[in-house]
Amino acid sequence: MKYGLDLKLDSGRVIHLYQLFQSPTYAGLLEGQPSASLNKEIIEEAMRHVGEKLWNAGTPYLIEPVIQVRAGYSTPSLPPAVCLANFECFQGVSGTDDGYMSSLSLVWFQDDFALPIDPLILDMIKAVDWESLARDWEC
Repeated sequence: MKYGLDLKLDSGRVIHLYQLFQSPTYAGLLEGQPSASLNKEIIEEAMRHVGEKLWNAGTPYLIEPVIQVRAGYSTPSLPPAVCLANFECFQGVSGTDDGYMSSLSLVWFQDDFALPIDPLILDMIKAVDWESLARDWEC
């Protein structure tokens, strides 16, 4: 099956975007400003959500967000869109390619909903060490 987005990693491996879920970063913030503790909580919740509720693809990988003062806030905040993605590769990482695929879940934050993925984030995804982070599974 061909997916909508194929990426060639810096390592040469080709991965495919299998699923992408997005939401506004501060969707539940009805009043007030972001804080360091709220930002940390949002990141942790996104990681938990990916790891426990969406996919059983091992430990998700966080692309470290840029926290800065953004329009509409007077305190440092995360980018407005949180992205939870599952990528797959038609090759395993254990060295046994016959009958195995590999997958990795990623969490990142960007200024607008994807697609497209922010070019800076895309570069960071391409630099991910797939071989040490992804998990094999039998197809």
